Amino acid sequence: MAEAVPLQQRIARVIRQDVQSTHGYAIQDSKGLVKLDAMENPFRLPPALQRELGERLSRVAINRYPVQSTSDVVAALSRYVELPAGCKLMLGNGSDELIDMLSVACHLPGATLLAPEPGFVMYRMSAQLRGLRFKTEIAVGGGANALQDFHVIADSDIALGPRNHVGRACGP
Repeated sequence: MAEAVPLQQRIARVIRQDVQSTHGYAIQDSKGLVKLDAMENPFRLPPALQRELGERLSRVAINRYPVQSTSDVVAALSRYVELPAGCKLMLGNGSDELIDMLSVACHLPGATLLAPEPGFVMYRMSAQLRGLRFKTEIAVGGGANALQDFHVIADSDIALGPRNHVGRACGP
């Protein structure tokens, strides 16, 4: 019978060093504050709505994978935002997941992810963990076009920003 390898040695052998060296981002104490950056709602649901939701959710088959309902939601949202023909809407479990999925999809040799700073830490972290180059520009101005937030875009493959969280192709 082979001798068991201690956990720390197995981790060192299996998990990349750059991943081992990362730290989770600290969640600041927010008691008494409204954390708009975290998409939190400072208000509780009214008791009547809590009861109604509880009753409705008790009838949902949460033990089953949602098949048709997902495509129905995507179709309704696509119509609502008037998504152009040929484009598809992708839903995720928060922006962290969507940014990471995009980083996987864009992980081509030499690819660069461009995001504004100051900005959301997940842009840089996801690029680093996926082996993408990361470039940042200081966010400026505003405007309706998400890409106006950047000074330089020409040499980047994908740009992420405050109004373009999950990317718009902008490379050659």
